[in-house]
Amino acid sequence: MMKRLVIAALVAASAVALAGCGKTGSKGQVIARVNKAVLTDQDFYEMLPQEFSGMQPAFKEAWIAANKDEAIKQWVRTELLYQEALKRGVHKEPKIAKVLKEWPKIILMNEMEKRAIDNAQAGEAEAREYFTAHEQEYQTEIKLAEIVVATKDEADAIKAALDNGADFAKLARERSLAKGTAANGGELPAYLLRGDKRIDFELEEKIFSLTKGKVSEPVKIANAYQVIKAVDRRPAWQTVKFDDIKEDLIGGLTIARQRRLLEQLFDSLQAKATVVKHPELLK
Repeated sequence: MMKRLVIAALVAASAVALAGCGKTGSKGQVIARVNKAVLTDQDFYEMLPQEFSGMQPAFKEAWIAANKDEAIKQWVRTELLYQEALKRGVHKEPKIAKVLKEWPKIILMNEMEKRAIDNAQAGEAEAREYFTAHEQEYQTEIKLAEIVVATKDEADAIKAALDNGADFAKLARERSLAKGTAANGGELPAYLLRGDKRIDFELEEKIFSLTKGKVSEPVKIANAYQVIKAVDRRPAWQTVKFDDIKEDLIGGLTIARQRRLLEQLFDSLQAKATVVKHPELLK
């Protein structure tokens, strides 16, 4: 895995060097050359993944000794193909030129997202505090029913109908796209235990906040929307301990925070920008 990360990083370094049209301004000792393009030892070390920063020097040196030939070989391969593409004018072809024009935007967008979530990592203490506050949920299992529809408007209409007394099971049989559950009034066959790895952490939070008989707001799932009902709640058949789910909980809290930070960034940028959208023009 680490080898692939290093090779990918060196490919990225190659792309940066190539943007300089083959100039040889890199600092350090040259460890590889393809015509006028060079790779220096400094380039190599700077492009090593962040995972290396925390490694013991002896391990880092041993890894480089074992993998440097393959990494350099990949850099050379990339340069050869890139330079040949330039000779053939591949970069001037309309489809390719359009993609190349978009790449700086994509790189900068990814960097902005990365910076926004740099400090989002949750720790064990935070995870333990969360577990303590929600421990009762981790000792509970819940039976769900669902109605799955294609659009947000449909989901909102179904939620409004349910709020006005419509029968959930009847609507599920008539409207739900989830054929595996629709015939049974939307009911899922098994109870769900909190900490189950099959569902997203934030969706799990919404599910276990429902009291028996309550219905959720529409939830976006893949290419559809889901309205969920808590059919039943009961004590779990097994006891979930913090150590059983610690790593998954840390990961879930981290991802949830990353999403919040990104949404905050998007909202703040949109508030300061002039944004006009006309989806109705797409037929």
